[in-house]
Amino acid sequence: MGKKLRRFDQTDRQNGRKTLQLCRQVERSLCYALGSVGDDVLGGLLVMSVDPAPDATHLLVSVSISDEDVQPEEVLQHLGTALPRLRQEVARDIHRRRVPDLGFRCIANN
Repeated sequence: MGKKLRRFDQTDRQNGRKTLQLCRQVERSLCYALGSVGDDVLGGLLVMSVDPAPDATHLLVSVSISDEDVQPEEVLQHLGTALPRLRQEVARDIHRRRVPDLGFRCIANN
């Protein structure tokens, strides 16, 4: 006999909804925080998406670079430097016990 497949139940829908809600909250928070950090490189970024990676404890933030002269490596370096402050801003805005870890990737702006 085969394995019994687990049904997608109410708890799964609730967890999925809450994860998506968290991603939207973090996205809004980062949009504001990147503009207020006082860093010209970070101020020129556009948050494209925030996705669970692989779950709500780790989020992957995709950013687009608006300045053609700025390289992705430079952006990632500035994000690494500003990460503690960005997480602090997110913590203030999302009202959760634990702030998710944030990872960043640059999306080519063609």
